[in-house]
Amino acid sequence: MDKKYYLKFENKFRGKREQILSRQSNYDGVIRYLLENHQNPNVLDIGSGRGEWLQKCQREGIKGKGIEIDSEMASLSRKYNLDILEGDALELLQQIESKTYSLITSFHLIEHIDYEKIKKIIYECRRILKDNGLLILETPSIDNLIISSRQFYLDPTHINPINPDGIKFLLGQCGFAKAKYYFINGGPLQNSNKFSLTRVFNGVAQDLLVFALPTKGEAVRFFDSSKDWIKDLDIALETIQTSIQFDESARIIENKLIDMETIIKTQESQIADLILRQNKILNSFPVRLFKSIKNIYLTCKLLISKAKYKIRSRSRTAIKKAIKNLLKLIASFFLLFLRFIRAIFSKFRCFRMKKYVNDIINLINSKLKFNTNSKTLIEFQRGKNKKLINHFYSSKGAQRIYNDIIRKKNDE
Repeated sequence: MDKKYYLKFENKFRGKREQILSRQSNYDGVIRYLLENHQNPNVLDIGSGRGEWLQKCQREGIKGKGIEIDSEMASLSRKYNLDILEGDALELLQQIESKTYSLITSFHLIEHIDYEKIKKIIYECRRILKDNGLLILETPSIDNLIISSRQFYLDPTHINPINPDGIKFLLGQCGFAKAKYYFINGGPLQNSNKFSLTRVFNGVAQDLLVFALPTKGEAVRFFDSSKDWIKDLDIALETIQTSIQFDESARIIENKLIDMETIIKTQESQIADLILRQNKILNSFPVRLFKSIKNIYLTCKLLISKAKYKIRSRSRTAIKKAIKNLLKLIASFFLLFLRFIRAIFSKFRCFRMKKYVNDIINLINSKLKFNTNSKTLIEFQRGKNKKLINHFYSSKGAQRIYNDIIRKKNDE
């Protein structure tokens, strides 16, 4: 395998150097604590990688040394004037004198080695750590389902998922007075809606942080001062916490739905009661009596309207008929007179005058051809569309239009 493989892998997936330095500001409060409580504190970083943590400590005034097995990353760290011991961590730790360091750190190393070697390394850390010193371990959090099921295995050298309670127990067995762990660096969805299942998977802590102290007195002092450094740690939620929040949000929504269902049922009951009351009112004797009277009134009104129309129509027809008959009678007498005149003109051979009289007689005969089909038209329309008859009788507008049509026909 290419000897630069792991350096390329770190550059690709861990992030740029400045990003890591920014992320490590989580430990600014711990660095302040060391500077305030230790004279000339020093740090040993096991698995120092590209040297970002040692570089940060150096900037803060803490002398440091790193242990790194990868020669390419050790060489890169030295370019930043960092003191790096190159080789196997356990072998190099065994060469260091006891009670040498104020702070020992190991970021994302222990998941690369087996349990027995972790145990030996922790034991050596306890030996070379000062009595008021501090051990910091950071590793991927298997509590995060995305990490434990996928991201952890992105690195082919990851062989040992670390259980937080298991590593805490091991630290106690290796001589540390007290160990405590925190879940840090929440996933990208940590601030999303609590009622979001994806937040349960990708919104919880991505890393596990473990603090371990060699003596009880120092442990009490360090954890009692947690208010000074814990705010910088970027504490994140565990999977169970986000699951509880999801369940609580779901229950809130469920309760709202239950309340809405209760309201809907109440309203449905009220509506049913109103419908029942309405039916009772509509079927009551006064309402039925009112409806009957109304129907009788409307029927009578229609009958009266029909009667009025028929009376008006018949009276108009009778008058028109009488006038027509009178006109016909007058015209008949006038025709007799004209025929008499025509006979006289014929006898005296006044043919031109006879022709004039004859034209007048023909004209009068043509005008006497009145159209008497109005009654037939009414009967035809009644048979054609009986549904309009009632409307016709009750509508003065319809009657007016009909009369106009008849009048136009008569005028023709």
